[in-house]
Parts: sequence; C-alpha cells; structure tokens
Amino acid sequence: DGATAVAAEIPALKSAREHLTHAKDAWNKFASGNPPSLLAFRDSAVALKDSAVQLANADLSSLAGEVAGIAAWLASNREKMSEAVALEVATALLLVENALAGFERLSGEFAQQAELLRSRLEDCMLGKLRRTAPEIPLLDSMARKAQERLLPNQVVSEMQANLRTIEQVLDAFFRDPAKRGELASLDVPMRQLLGALEMLGEQRARDTLNVACEEIRRFSSADRS
Repeated sequence: DGATAVAAEIPALKSAREHLTHAKDAWNKFASGNPPSLLAFRDSAVALKDSAVQLANADLSSLAGEVAGIAAWLASNREKMSEAVALEVATALLLVENALAGFERLSGEFAQQAELLRSRLEDCMLGKLRRTAPEIPLLDSMARKAQERLLPNQVVSEMQANLRTIEQVLDAFFRDPAKRGELASLDVPMRQLLGALEMLGEQRARDTLNVACEEIRRFSSADRS
C-alpha cells in the first residue's frame, strides 16, 4: 500500500535493513563456530544502531543500541559466549527484523517486546543467563525461529562433543575399572547436556539423561564392584 511504499523509500530504513542482513549473517556464522565473524557482527551492529537512531523510534533505537552493546561486550569477553547468549541475540535480531519490516505499523506492543529483550540482553552481560524463551507470545514464536537457525550448527555440535567426551570416559572405565576416578569429570558435560535439553524443551530426553547420570554416579562410587 501507499504507507509501505513511502516507508520503503526512507533511506535510513533501507540502510537499517541492509545492516541487519549483514548482522544476522555474521551472528549466525559466529554462533556456528566461526570466531572471526564476531568483529563483522560488531561492525554491522554499530551501523544498524546508527541507522535506527535516524529513524527516530526510541524503542527501536534502544534495542538496536543494546544489540551493539552486547556485540562490543562479546568482542572483549569471548569466553562468555553460550547457547543462552546465542538465543537471546538471535531473538533480538529477529525482533528488529520484524520491526523494520512493519516499521510504519509499530505499536505499543513492540515497545513492550523491545524493552523485555533489551533487559534480557543486559542480563546476559551481567551473567544472569536465562534458559527459557521470552514469554510474550510473538517472541515465543520468534525464539523458536532463532533456535531453528542456531541449533543445527552450534548447540547440536556442542551436544555431540559432550556426548563424545562422555562415551570416551565411559569406554575407558569399562575397559579398566581402575579409571573409576575419571567418571567424576563427566559432571560438567552432563550438566551442559541437561541444560541444552532444557532449553530445547526436550523433557523426555532430559529424563532419560538424568537416569544415565544416576547410573554414572553409582559407577563412580568407591564401593561399586
């Protein structure tokens, strides 16, 4: 319609959409295990923030600013990257994408969504990671899309790495019970697996893994023959 055509002609809006495309691409690559893409994401996030400011929507510019903020934070704290951070940033980018696609129709609902995600990004930088998706219905849907984009690469590969570690330690123990002490090292990868399954909502798999955890704890007991 006419409003859409006018919005599409706003230079800052076109620029913001282009920078968002670059930011999403760089983030997906970084979250999938390509460290150099973090700097590309940081640069695109800054450019996105600058374009958003020109659009004179306080909620959009504030959210874009928070995305740029977490990009800078990660550039200095790469070891803080996690599945939870990956999900929050990807969901924020999807919300920005949704806002830019319907810029001329932004409502008070968007303001609420933007504030929620902005606070969640701040929590990431404060170390207050949440393993559950945002509770606003639209964001629940968007979080699932974010998961679909990230999980095939990042989370699944990390889960597979943890499973390989667990299998190797268990195999070594069953071949040589004298290596019983090494079973204690499985606590960390098992907890990471349980956390990933919780984030995915895979309760049946989580229940099964909990049973396996109990079995491993029994094997690690000194009086287990």
